[in-house]
Amino acid sequence: MTAHSHPVEEAANQRVSAPQADGLSPFGSSQQAVSPVPASIPSADVQEREWTLWSDQRPPNARGSYRYRASFPFLGLDVTAEWTEEMHLCGMGYSESEWWPLRPCHWDGYRRYITNPTLEWSPLQAYDPDGVVWHGLDLLPCPFTGKNPTIETYGQYIGAPLWRSEAVGIWSPAVPKRRWTNAKAMVDAWNTRAPAQAIEARRAETRSGSVADESAVAKPCAQGDAA
Repeated sequence: MTAHSHPVEEAANQRVSAPQADGLSPFGSSQQAVSPVPASIPSADVQEREWTLWSDQRPPNARGSYRYRASFPFLGLDVTAEWTEEMHLCGMGYSESEWWPLRPCHWDGYRRYITNPTLEWSPLQAYDPDGVVWHGLDLLPCPFTGKNPTIETYGQYIGAPLWRSEAVGIWSPAVPKRRWTNAKAMVDAWNTRAPAQAIEARRAETRSGSVADESAVAKPCAQGDAA
């Protein structure tokens, strides 16, 4: 086992709906199951924890939930993700059933195995946040709310692990959701900011009532002028 630092994260919890941006990959009725995950912005409160590589030792073969971590290419970026997942009792063919996390594993008709060799696990800690913590998506807070953006992954199939994503979405309470098939382009677009005077002017319009609602503040962002 090796000890690593773990940043405690916070994220926006509200959801908004918005039309898809032009030029982004359409999914329509064929859209796969969506997994909402909060984007990560590291905080100063860092905790130490131990991780065990699954290939060295798997968790106890029993009901329970664990913290998982894996590294993988993600739509043009190399990332590391952390998340919590429950163990499920899975069939093992002619052998006795065993407890496994569903998304990271695969049954090929003969054996069950983990599909990412970097997968690590750790006992849950009280400070573990909900959703997924992303390392490698260096996203700035929303300029209109000051909160972290929220990330959604779109799997290649229902129940796909994060490393089998075909698209990613990003939004905040003041910025309509947009989907991307290139994570680097998404990060670059989100981190591009309009002049501070323009942002403050839109905020002032919202406070004075000349803009119908707070979501109107995000219009420049939807056109690629700001995040």
